Amino acid sequence: MVGLDLIKGEVISFVLTPDYRVPHIVWNKIYYDVDIPDYMKGIEMVTSFYFVHSYYCQLLESIPSVFVDYFDRNLFIGFKK
Repeated sequence: MVGLDLIKGEVISFVLTPDYRVPHIVWNKIYYDVDIPDYMKGIEMVTSFYFVHSYYCQLLESIPSVFVDYFDRNLFIGFKK
């Protein structure tokens, strides 16, 4: 799967297993790996957002990012360069 080429990463399809539902349709809490990014000001850490998707990005570079916890895996969901 090809992404938008904005960051170094790999687009991966969720694999359907008894533990993982595809598409991923659920409320998830977001987390920051650093201080709250400027583009998320006013949104508290661990705020819940509704997600509907079947793919995720495996980040291959170190950038400040926002992620969700999905079955004990941190899934990258946002960034600002």
